[in-house]
Formats: sequence, structure tokens, C-alpha cells
Amino acid sequence: MTFMDLPMFDRLPTAERIKLLEELWDRIAEHPEEVEVTPAQLAELDRRVTEDDSHPDDAVPWVSARDRMLGRR
Repeated sequence: MTFMDLPMFDRLPTAERIKLLEELWDRIAEHPEEVEVTPAQLAELDRRVTEDDSHPDDAVPWVSARDRMLGRR
């Protein structure tokens, strides 16, 4: 099935389409064990972990990143 099979999807306002997608994602996230991970995705995750481990000082704590995004210093 594709969104082309759901003609009403294109008629929804953008905000409602986003809400629908969020609800779909939340349902998928309820069962992460059912989500297949490809070998390419696993390789990318391994690459990112290796990169992070090689440069631990490049990481920014979540609180600092959040505050910066929210305009707090």
C-alpha cells in the first residue's frame, strides 16, 4: 500500500498529514523488534559509533544542545 492508495491523504491539511504520520510512527515504535535493520544501516551505525568513540570531546551534552536550540545560554 502507498499513500496513492489513500486519496484522502492529499486532501488533508499539512498539519493533519503530519499528525497522521506521527501517529503511524508511534504505532511502529511500539514494536521496535519488528523493524528490520538492513546491513547498510548496521554498517552506518557502526561507523558512527567508531567516529564518536574516536572523538569523545566533540560530543555536546543534551542539556547544552537543548538550551542552545531554545535560545538559552
